[in-house]
Amino acid sequence: MRWGVKFAQTLDMLTLRAFADAALGSVHLRKGDLPTALHLAQRWMQTYAAADLPVPLLLMAANLGEVFNVSGQLGDAVTLFERARQFAESKSVVAFRP
Repeated sequence: MRWGVKFAQTLDMLTLRAFADAALGSVHLRKGDLPTALHLAQRWMQTYAAADLPVPLLLMAANLGEVFNVSGQLGDAVTLFERARQFAESKSVVAFRP
């Protein structure tokens, strides 16, 4: 998965970099590497804020929220979920549930 991060950085494709950081952060969280997961989550949030990337926000909010929650950064988790909710409501995004 590291090749995805390097590829995105090389091409400066913010959406791809955001997805790669979020996915890689989730992997590190599952492995128990909280410092790396937190670093990647924070970098993803900076990318999101700089580029205003709504789709990755909706898709990755749960994974990144988990990183913030496990690391004790509940305020960041709540902020992330609120942003995702506000975006979804503003665009009338419908969630599909089984």
